[in-house]
Amino acid sequence: MVKIEEFLNSFTTTVFQGQNIHSYYPHQREFENYVPSEYQHFMNEQVQEWVNMGVLKKWTDVKSDSDPEIPTVLSPLGVEPHKPRAIWDGRYVSKFCRDIPFHLDNAAKVAEIAWSHTYFFKLDHKNGYLRIPLHNQS
Repeated sequence: MVKIEEFLNSFTTTVFQGQNIHSYYPHQREFENYVPSEYQHFMNEQVQEWVNMGVLKKWTDVKSDSDPEIPTVLSPLGVEPHKPRAIWDGRYVSKFCRDIPFHLDNAAKVAEIAWSHTYFFKLDHKNGYLRIPLHNQS
């Protein structure tokens, strides 16, 4: 489960796919995937790789008794056909998120923002968006 509260705006007023949004928290929404038939096999393999890596888990395996039958937001998957690569479309959730820019231009910047016993690391990975902290609520 992703705890998104610390990343959210205090209130969101916007328009998404023609619908007005006035809310503190994303309303329950489910969006359809947009994966062309010629990429279905590729996407199935990608999702299975994410499951094997522990990036994805079946909702039925992690859902607690108090959770809804489906998660609050089911964001769609798509395919960038020229590479091809899997795309997670988080535009709906992004409407609610604070802009928190951070740039570590060089190693000297570490001294400005670090404190004693702080660890920094850099990871250059093909799936750079797989970096959201996950929390088990049990």
